[in-house]
Amino acid sequence: MQTRLGIVLFLCSAAVIVAYNNGYAKSPLLGWQTWCAVGACGTDHCFDGQIRETADALVSTGMRDLGYEWVVLDDCWHPMRGSDGVLVPHASFFPHGMRPVIDYV
Repeated sequence: MQTRLGIVLFLCSAAVIVAYNNGYAKSPLLGWQTWCAVGACGTDHCFDGQIRETADALVSTGMRDLGYEWVVLDDCWHPMRGSDGVLVPHASFFPHGMRPVIDYV
């Protein structure tokens, strides 16, 4: 009985393995994240120019061609809530808002 159960479990897991062989996630997501990258954690700040420079560096050093495609902004952009409850970036760090930076990257 245990042998049959083992065979059934093996066949079920083999089907799952084949189902997930769809070409995605052949490598981990590669890129740069702001978390603790620009100062001590909790005191780090990122800003418009820094994000653009980092994106430029990923391209100019050839890292983008190697799969480094992500620039992730963690909480260092210091969002606040507008009067409508929507998150807005710290005006000193992103004087033109987030859209121009996102479009650039």
